[in-house]
Amino acid sequence: MKMTDGRKLSHDQLEYIRTQAVRAVEKDKRSPEEVIITFGLHRSNIYKWLKLYKEGGWKALLSKKSKGRQPIITDKEKKVISKLLIKDPQQLQFDFALWTLDMVKDLIKRKFKKDVSIWTVSRILKSIGFTKQKPLFRAYQQDASKVGIWLSEEYPAIEKEAKKERREIYFEDEAGFSSTDHRGKTWGIKGQTPIVRVTGKRYGISSISVVNKKGKMKFMLYNKSFTSTLFIDFIKRLMKNNKRPITLIVDGHPVHKSVAVRGFIAATKGKVKLYFLPPYSPELNPDEQVWNHAKSIVTKKTKVGSDGLITMVKKTMHSIQKNVGLVKSFFRHPDVAYAM
Repeated sequence: MKMTDGRKLSHDQLEYIRTQAVRAVEKDKRSPEEVIITFGLHRSNIYKWLKLYKEGGWKALLSKKSKGRQPIITDKEKKVISKLLIKDPQQLQFDFALWTLDMVKDLIKRKFKKDVSIWTVSRILKSIGFTKQKPLFRAYQQDASKVGIWLSEEYPAIEKEAKKERREIYFEDEAGFSSTDHRGKTWGIKGQTPIVRVTGKRYGISSISVVNKKGKMKFMLYNKSFTSTLFIDFIKRLMKNNKRPITLIVDGHPVHKSVAVRGFIAATKGKVKLYFLPPYSPELNPDEQVWNHAKSIVTKKTKVGSDGLITMVKKTMHSIQKNVGLVKSFFRHPDVAYAM
């Protein structure tokens, strides 16, 4: 009779064999030697099982699953790691603000005195729901409480007022395009970085624009300093093309808060109202998405020379202006969805 290899049997199968073998001896009064031959058992097993039965009854023969290898990092320790990784690494005396695998490895060693591999760290992070992501950068001067008030109180009040007074809400911003801003990639021979010859001269063009959630976008290009006079001139153009009163939301640029601008706004007698975003919070301005989109095009397609830059900026801004769906999509960005 071939012996039974218990290593190849499941826990349930082993439990069944144990109980049937012991039952054959205890209930059917068969000899252990006979049962060994019938079941194909090793001699030591039947006597070990009979002893278990006599000491603990049938329950003692139930299959117990092996605990297996204990994890390097316990579930309790994983919960601690998860809470720590929500914090800024610099709060925990690390030199950098981004969590890397090496830094998490160091954290585990500091906290639990366990030296684990980078691969283990990666598996731990995935098991607790963390993924590698591109972070959103925020100015450290930003006041989170002011941002919260803007989102929950100030902007809802501005919307309510605009609806009551039949006003159009626009978000305004300025940006510059420079000859030194080069982006994009090109194909080249492996190991030989392609060289693109450009002028060493610096030149640029600036733009001011406004957008609203209905998909409207207005802009004006300029190649001089941004001043109160220029800003007022832009507002006048906006008023000329707008039949309804305007609510203009801007950042804290000194020009926006200048005496001249405040005087002009007051003189409009409510036709234009000016509101300010929380300090150091450009991400709350949908108009930022205009510049992100425009620069991604301009910096890749502009021909060498100042005329090429100006031509491409004009073409790109006009293209955005005509694309109502694109402008609307800027308001669906997670940072500015509150203004939808």
